[in-house]
Amino acid sequence: MRPILFFAFISACPTTAFSDFLFVSSADNATVFQIDTSSGNVVSSIVDPGFLVQPRGLALNSSHTQIHVASPGSNFASLRYDIATSQRIDGVVNTGVTSVSRGLDLTADGTKLYIASTTGAISVRDFTQGTTNTVIRGLSNPLGIQLSSDEASIFVANSGANSVVERSLSDGATLRTFDSPNRLTADVEFTRDRSLMYVSTFGDSGNGAILPAILTFDVLTGQLVSTWSDPSFNGDYYGLALSGDENRLFVSDFANSRILQFDTGTGLASELLTGANLSSPTFLAIHAVPEPSSLLLVTLLGSTLAFYRTRHLSRSCL
Repeated sequence: MRPILFFAFISACPTTAFSDFLFVSSADNATVFQIDTSSGNVVSSIVDPGFLVQPRGLALNSSHTQIHVASPGSNFASLRYDIATSQRIDGVVNTGVTSVSRGLDLTADGTKLYIASTTGAISVRDFTQGTTNTVIRGLSNPLGIQLSSDEASIFVANSGANSVVERSLSDGATLRTFDSPNRLTADVEFTRDRSLMYVSTFGDSGNGAILPAILTFDVLTGQLVSTWSDPSFNGDYYGLALSGDENRLFVSDFANSRILQFDTGTGLASELLTGANLSSPTFLAIHAVPEPSSLLLVTLLGSTLAFYRTRHLSRSCL
């Protein structure tokens, strides 16, 4: 009897999912919360009486093992904490220029921390040299900041001027301005490819004539691409953080003590979390944990036999 030959074809198509853990500065509670966005549960919290006061800006190191927190109500411009233990490591002592600190951003190698202050300046703490110097002046109530991808410039939510400005870190020159007419800008966030910039803005709490909004700019052209605003979610949009899969933009609503999420495909908003513990949430930071998984497809003589879910395939789909 002639043997029957079977031909099997195996293909693996890797996909990546993320578990998003959101860090939230609660100004009135003097606490930084870490929240599992899938459940809304608080995973951990940082409380440091006498040191962590009115927390604002947040900056994670590249390995997401440490977090820097602006602490404008204390003698420190910022404090550094170990995320696993919530224990303080060190801090940047306030100078006259760094007082009333707001937004923070950290270089990729973790050696320099940029600090925005409502004094109108951006300062940098060089941890290698142990120095703090002012690199940019003349801003109007700067809040959120983000370094450019080459770390040669910095994008600043220049709140008092209703704009986001890109300033050179070598000479402080203004490179570009992204206008936000009639809206106070609060924070900036980029897509991973740096093609789009999201900007949060405050509403007009006085008479409600101007709703808070999320503005999206094309970074290359500087053009305003979209404006997301929903009357049912009025408030003051403050901190921003983009989910690991970039499908959700998390936004802190300072006025209503809640966290919103915007669908980046549709611009529609929904409430993620609210409660007394979130009193006056300001800046956000995201720890997106990748969960790689692949669908292993086994085909025998043109018929699909089985699907297998596997987790460590490095092969790409062809």
